[in-house]
Amino acid sequence: MDGRQSEDNLTFCNVSVKELRYILILCSTDGSVCAFLCAVAIAAMIFFRLFTLLTHRLLLYMLIAVMCYSSLVAIQLLALWRDYLLNKEYANDCIAEGFLLMYFAWVMLLATLMVTLHLTSMVLFPSLFQKLTKMEPFYLLFPWIFPLFIVWIPFVHSNYGISGSWCWIRLYNEDCTQNKEGVIEEYAVWYGELIVGLVFNNIALLAIA
Repeated sequence: MDGRQSEDNLTFCNVSVKELRYILILCSTDGSVCAFLCAVAIAAMIFFRLFTLLTHRLLLYMLIAVMCYSSLVAIQLLALWRDYLLNKEYANDCIAEGFLLMYFAWVMLLATLMVTLHLTSMVLFPSLFQKLTKMEPFYLLFPWIFPLFIVWIPFVHSNYGISGSWCWIRLYNEDCTQNKEGVIEEYAVWYGELIVGLVFNNIALLAIA
């Protein structure tokens, strides 16, 4: 009974470890479901040969990016056994997971924007359709290459690591004080660009409609 009580009372920077683990389970479960659905959609597109048109292939590339990101979110469930919150032995693994999570998040965002950019260009500039078909190498490679120029930035101040329930940019220092550099980097290398991307995506969709 005392052992169970001590387990329930464990905290990480004044936050209940038990609550953080529940959040991790929920997030990883969502990632697993999303990765499975993406895999089914990709298999269906290939089976029915829905890749002859550039627009279809762009959707296929986007689904692959989403599946990669979702799979990595699902893999974060390993933290339950490796216990990144309390065990420093696997700190390097958590850093690697945080880096990859940031990378695939960027790939997913840019792959989605490539679809929006292509559809918007087709609707607003139909005369450029033939030229747009030659843009496929750019549509394919840009989402996978450009993030490499961004995702290394948190390494400068060693800011990849445990971030609450999962591995990403650290919110806290070793002494549990707020990691201000980490908070700034979250907005500088992800949330800021994400907001701009979503605004552009919504404006483009309204223009298409």
